[in-house]
Amino acid sequence: MFKTLCQPDGIKGCSVCCGLFNLRDISKKNLESFLSGDSSIDALNDVRDITSHICIHQSFISKNRPGCTLHPQIQGTDHRNSSLYGAKICEEYLCPAHSILNAEQKQLLVSSVTDWYLYSIAILDPEGFICIIDIIISLHLLTTSHNAASLISEALSFHANALSQSATCYFYYSQAEYNQHKVEFSLRYNFKEKSLLRKHLMNILDKGVLHRHHFA
Repeated sequence: MFKTLCQPDGIKGCSVCCGLFNLRDISKKNLESFLSGDSSIDALNDVRDITSHICIHQSFISKNRPGCTLHPQIQGTDHRNSSLYGAKICEEYLCPAHSILNAEQKQLLVSSVTDWYLYSIAILDPEGFICIIDIIISLHLLTTSHNAASLISEALSFHANALSQSATCYFYYSQAEYNQHKVEFSLRYNFKEKSLLRKHLMNILDKGVLHRHHFA
C-alpha cells in the first residue's frame, strides 16, 4: 500500500504542489518540456498566479515520474533546504487530495491511472475525480467492465482539455482554499462539462472502442 499520493509507485509521480500547474500553458507537451529542463519556459513571468511559486527543482526523476531532484531518495542526502520552502515543509506537507479522497478512491486512482499527467489532473481537482467515478458508476461500468480504468483516464483527459482553455488558478495548498475556489474549475460544479463528458463516454461505449487520449 502506498504511503502518500506524491510518489505512489514506481510508475508515476506528482509535483503539483511544486507549482507545476501554475504555468500558463498546462498542456502535457509544455509541462513535459518544463520538467525536462526547457530553458525557454519562463517560470517567473508566464504564470497564472504571480504570488505562487514554481519550484525549479522539480523534474522527471525517472520515466513518467515528476518529483523533487533535491529529495534524499534521489540525492542520497537531503538538499531540500536549498529550495524556497525547505526540507521540513516539503517533508510534512500533504495536498488537499489526501484529505478529500477516501481510501477506496485513492486506491482506485493509483491502480487505474498510469500516466503522470492524468494522475496530476486528478490530484489538483480531487472532487472532479470523485465526480468522474460517480459518472462511471452511473453507467454501471466501474465494477462490471474491464474498460473502467481506461474510461477513468479518458475522462481525466477530457477534463484536462477543458482546464487548459481557462486562465484561472487551479492548485491551492489548503483544503479551505480549494473549497473556496473549486466552483471556478472543478468538474463537479461545471454542469455543462459534466454533461459533455457523460455524452463523450457514452459515445465511446456505443462505438465499442476507447479512443487514444488527446491531451491539451
